[in-house]
Amino acid sequence: MIANSYTDEIVLKQLREAFEKEGSVHLTQFLDKKVHEKLLAQVKRAYFKRTFAPLTHSYGVLPFHQNLLARTVHDFICSLLGLTLPLPSISAYSFGHRDYTVLQDDVFEKKGILVQLDLSLHWKEEFGGSTYLIDKDHDFLRVLPLSNSLVMMKTDQTMKRFVKYVNHMATNRRRLFLEWFYPLEKKELSDLREL
Repeated sequence: MIANSYTDEIVLKQLREAFEKEGSVHLTQFLDKKVHEKLLAQVKRAYFKRTFAPLTHSYGVLPFHQNLLARTVHDFICSLLGLTLPLPSISAYSFGHRDYTVLQDDVFEKKGILVQLDLSLHWKEEFGGSTYLIDKDHDFLRVLPLSNSLVMMKTDQTMKRFVKYVNHMATNRRRLFLEWFYPLEKKELSDLREL
């Protein structure tokens, strides 16, 4: 299911070190091609519940049911981190033309690890839809939509997140991604620092 290049122990160790040092890793061509195509077809057929509040957000969301793929990705994340974590809930998101989330002064991230598996096909940067994670020093991490890529990011209570407005150039294309969030307790965070 996961590309063989990411299952090697030496590669996992290098990814763990990079994640600990940088606070994020971006893995391209994450799933085998056939698995990615099957998952993309499944998510594209799904009915996304629209959620809209003009001052804060507009997008589609649905719970993603636990299956073999969800368990496999979860096991990979635990292996990469060197931790045993409970399997979190997973949501699928759809952002099309006129969708966005707004950076809010009073909404912060939780302490943990945010994981996004992008499924967007033929997406271009000029369409918008990138995810931005901003810390207290106004440094930011921009996650560009790239199909079949997995991004893991450390988050804490000083960070904020938003998805840039998807403009008219996207036409009928949608940014699709699955999202896991692993809340980390103090013990797990100290275990993670020891990696």
